[in-house]
Amino acid sequence: MAAVFKFGFQESIQRFFPEICRDRPEAERSRFYTSFLFIPCALSLVVTIVLIVILYMLHQVSPFEYFSFLIIALILGEMAAIISLMENIMRAREFSGLLSLVRVISRYIRAGLVVIVIYYASKTALGVYAARSVTEFCVLIWMILCQASL
Repeated sequence: MAAVFKFGFQESIQRFFPEICRDRPEAERSRFYTSFLFIPCALSLVVTIVLIVILYMLHQVSPFEYFSFLIIALILGEMAAIISLMENIMRAREFSGLLSLVRVISRYIRAGLVVIVIYYASKTALGVYAARSVTEFCVLIWMILCQASL
């Protein structure tokens, strides 16, 4: 699902970053980020919201059991798409060491949080999805802060 939400822009980031952003003024970099990061994120967010609204309307007409799982899966897919686009920017900027650190730390936090939620709060798949959602949201915020400071 995350691959669909990225609209193929992850390859464009890798391809065009060296040509557009290396040794160029900040205005050209801003244009690149707008074209290859903000617009794909906005498109992806719009698609996710439209899908959530459609699922909600279908759920109101004919309730189905796994509605909350589908909503969480759509939100996780959206966060994964945005994180992936930001990771590609980090790769293109040759910050692979920081990217590896982000991935390792996020996996340990995700595993720990899932264990804590399963043990203390909810021994269901919804608990696992909730823990993963919280972890992905924290990673997303951290990635945004890293991008802003670089």
